[in-house]
Amino acid sequence: MPAALPVARSGRRSRNATQSAGVMRSAERCPAQPGRRSAGALLSRAGQARGAERNGAPTPARLRHDARMSAPEPPRDRPRRIADTIAKLEAPVADAWVATAAGDVPYLVPLTLAWLRERVVLATEGGSRTARAVTGTGAARLGLGGTRDVVMIDAVLESAVPVAEAPAWVAQGYAERADWDPRKAGDGYVFLVLRPERIQAWREADEISGRTIMRAGRWL
Repeated sequence: MPAALPVARSGRRSRNATQSAGVMRSAERCPAQPGRRSAGALLSRAGQARGAERNGAPTPARLRHDARMSAPEPPRDRPRRIADTIAKLEAPVADAWVATAAGDVPYLVPLTLAWLRERVVLATEGGSRTARAVTGTGAARLGLGGTRDVVMIDAVLESAVPVAEAPAWVAQGYAERADWDPRKAGDGYVFLVLRPERIQAWREADEISGRTIMRAGRWL
């Protein structure tokens, strides 16, 4: 029989003592088998892991996780970058920073885009600074993704059309991709259909080389 367990001063067994007793009873009912760890061994290992965490020492599981996270991913080749870029553009409700300029005054605004027939389609108010700048200069620059997964698009204006007069592939296609139908927002909105001339994609410094994946409107 196991020795008497220590009890708390109040006359009741302490929480640790009760847990230990449960483990010992389980071990008596289910003796350790070859190739299996006993309940006591598992409890001991769990306690050691918790103690290591409290003391600030990394546990083996944490070390394995950190090793996976710190392993550098090799630079992507051009086909992979093109595929990743198209996936970003075709994603539902894809957002981009749209940069324009009127004279010497730059302007930056986030807009939802739709990638349709290899064109970037935007919807905005016809009197907005973005619409006036794009129709005035015929150009815009768009940025997608975070600063460590960048897609930059230099595009030219192909057409600007009021939403009520837009062809179905533009109006319906945009509504499906953007999850918003600007035709229901009033007649003041326009679709801006932009044709990409240059696209660049990179993540870290090791992808700066070869970042241009489209030039003069053609995939490389």
